[in-house]
Amino acid sequence: MITVMSIPFQNFMLLQRQLISRTLICMMLSAHYLFAEAAQPDKSEQVAVSQAAISQEVLVTKEMRAALQQFVSHYAGNAKAKPQHIYIASVKTESGENTLYAYWKEDQSILLMNFFTQAVEEEGLSWLHHKARVDLKTDVVATEAEMSGSNYLVTRAWADNIIQACRERGQVLVFKAMPRRNKSALKPH
Repeated sequence: MITVMSIPFQNFMLLQRQLISRTLICMMLSAHYLFAEAAQPDKSEQVAVSQAAISQEVLVTKEMRAALQQFVSHYAGNAKAKPQHIYIASVKTESGENTLYAYWKEDQSILLMNFFTQAVEEEGLSWLHHKARVDLKTDVVATEAEMSGSNYLVTRAWADNIIQACRERGQVLVFKAMPRRNKSALKPH
């Protein structure tokens, strides 16, 4: 037997928005898994990022800048007074597609820029931090054998190639961590 609770219409709409937000987060997680698999270097050969494979022109939209500013302000840690440098480059993958990566120098991380398209709510920031970011201190292993089927670990060679591409040919953005705003200010319009 199913019991239906009587709730005011406004509460129903709030619950519906929360359900939609959570559904979108689940969809983003699924998409990240697929992109993470595609972004991994081919197991049969080493990834080599040549100068020809790096696009000189990187289009960073104002929405991407806003998303990065929000992310930096949230995760810059104790370095809030220091400028934060993010190098963004378009790298041609083994499949021939161009993918945007960013190297966040002070955070020692690589960001998967396909997910930084607009500002998000606080839950989205946590997802980006854990799923659209490679922590160079903890998520990098020496060989593919050490990855053991992981979908978040990357090889040192892959990470070094992405960092090299971003630093040598990427567009550098400098951010200063801003004070956090209230949650309603984080909602995209």
